[in-house]
Amino acid sequence: MNKDSPPKSTPLDSLLSLLGVFEEPLFRWLLQQERRLEGKNLIIENLTPWKLIQHLSLLVESSIPYLESAYEEILPSVWVAKGVRIHGTATLQGPLVLGEDVDIGPEVRLQGPLYVGKRVCIDRGVELGSSILCEGVRIGAESLVLDSVLGKEVVLEERVTTLTRGETRLPLTVEYPRGVFHPTGFHRLGSYLCPRTRVRKGETLKAGTILS
Repeated sequence: MNKDSPPKSTPLDSLLSLLGVFEEPLFRWLLQQERRLEGKNLIIENLTPWKLIQHLSLLVESSIPYLESAYEEILPSVWVAKGVRIHGTATLQGPLVLGEDVDIGPEVRLQGPLYVGKRVCIDRGVELGSSILCEGVRIGAESLVLDSVLGKEVVLEERVTTLTRGETRLPLTVEYPRGVFHPTGFHRLGSYLCPRTRVRKGETLKAGTILS
């Protein structure tokens, strides 16, 4: 047993759960593996969304035993489940994980590390990179999503952009809940959208946006 006092909790500690990341099969499997290591901290549960994205490549690599049992590797480090539809003009660069019945439209560009949950629909000309998309997310045409976590059934209408850098060179802060600001130490952040959030056509989300 670790007798050290636990660190003081903050609202950010529950943000990954609120986003629904641990409901996704791959991350659920990772948690189960960590819980088998008695006396160890649950590393994933302790991460903020931006730190999870930072470690996403390593987490996908650590999940190879699970991926080999449930997915097919169609390209180097590109894993797809059954029912995935990928348009012939789409570009995929791993590490990528595409869940069941994902639909990838024409001229889509997927740049790993990237996790895409089941029934996600990505429309024409979308660019995605370094992100986690939970089950049922829909991304409208010509949108740009980088370094982000989108919860279950989030909808981005056409031409939504997630900015990843602030207006200065200083490390970014995030506001969560409203009026409470947290330093992150990161110079690059995406957006973090809780389940069933909808973002209207043409909107630009500033770096570090949290919508709950």
